[in-house]
Amino acid sequence: MQGTVKVLLSGMLALALAIGLARFGFTPLLPLMQAETGFDAATGGWLAAANYLGYLAGAVWAGRISSDHGRHRALAWALAVTAVGLAPMALTHWPPAWMAIRFISGLVSAWVFVMASALVVPYLHGHGHSAWDGWHFGGVGLGIAVSGVTVALAAPAFGSGGAWLALSAIGAAMALAAWNGLATVQSDGAVKASSRSLPLPYPLGFLVAAYGCHGFGYVVTGTFLVAQARGLGLHGVADWLWVLAGAANLPSPALWSWLAARYGFLPAILSAQLLLVAGVAATVLRPDSIGLALGAALFGLTFMGITGLALSMGRAVLPSAPGRVIGRMTVVLSIGQMLGPIVAAKLSHAGNYSAGLTLSAVVSAAGAGFLVVGWLKMGSAAGKMSFSVRGRKPE
Repeated sequence: MQGTVKVLLSGMLALALAIGLARFGFTPLLPLMQAETGFDAATGGWLAAANYLGYLAGAVWAGRISSDHGRHRALAWALAVTAVGLAPMALTHWPPAWMAIRFISGLVSAWVFVMASALVVPYLHGHGHSAWDGWHFGGVGLGIAVSGVTVALAAPAFGSGGAWLALSAIGAAMALAAWNGLATVQSDGAVKASSRSLPLPYPLGFLVAAYGCHGFGYVVTGTFLVAQARGLGLHGVADWLWVLAGAANLPSPALWSWLAARYGFLPAILSAQLLLVAGVAATVLRPDSIGLALGAALFGLTFMGITGLALSMGRAVLPSAPGRVIGRMTVVLSIGQMLGPIVAAKLSHAGNYSAGLTLSAVVSAAGAGFLVVGWLKMGSAAGKMSFSVRGRKPE
């Protein structure tokens, strides 16, 4: 048990670094960087998109590594580069250099996410703790909360550069702790029961389309929530909204996995999708601290939950080729993630991102629509959606 807990915590730290700091540390720092250097919203959108483009390249690349030896070697390098790669953001104010740094950060953070998950999840399943994998992905929320607290404490005294350096130092500590727990973990030979499971009779194209909509829909809030708060004059609470989002995200994957096991994939995903839309609507319809706090909480509660459920559902739809399904879904998610910040920035006006947020809610709602249409396409099977998150036979 002690060894399994160590592996779980190490995996959480790896994801906290890869996504919570390397990807989403940018969110609370974006408005401060804009204030210091004067770059416009469009540049902020391109900086975010560069990171997601790097993540796409890294995820595709990482998917080609199939042995534990290769995963360990790639993970070691990726953890180091991800942590150290946060510091150069403090050393320049030139947007093209920032874009290059963010691209590389996205690439290596994808390696960390893919390699760590490829080691941790099979290990947990092989040691009888398959229900814990939701907490592994909850490491993203831990990282978001840490990035929010770090920026809130460091930026007022040291500016955005000091906050980037602080994130890099914290990231280095996370990388060392994560590597200490994952360096010897073996996933080869783990039982892959999914390949023997009954395929979920759901049209995969609709799930893929919905997942692409999710990428666009969640990322606008994930990029511009703090900037929106500062644009509305809520400087005192802006960074702490991001901490709230991270805290809400920490239990989210485990919670939604449990709900899917109890009620089925589609009821769980649709519920999460509608809550995400409601959260975005709250930030637009009530542009004050209460509305934005509600939006931050619902964003944190849902976005990684939807991600995990959709990938689990994809594996259940085609259990004989999970890698191909996840690869296709990763590509469409990344396309949505790249387009979201660019379009939202184009629609912004004087630091107000309400138009982009509204569009993101519409796209998220469209994703829910794709899921419903796919459900209806199943015909008589639509009433038999009580599948567990492992893709087992219907109850």
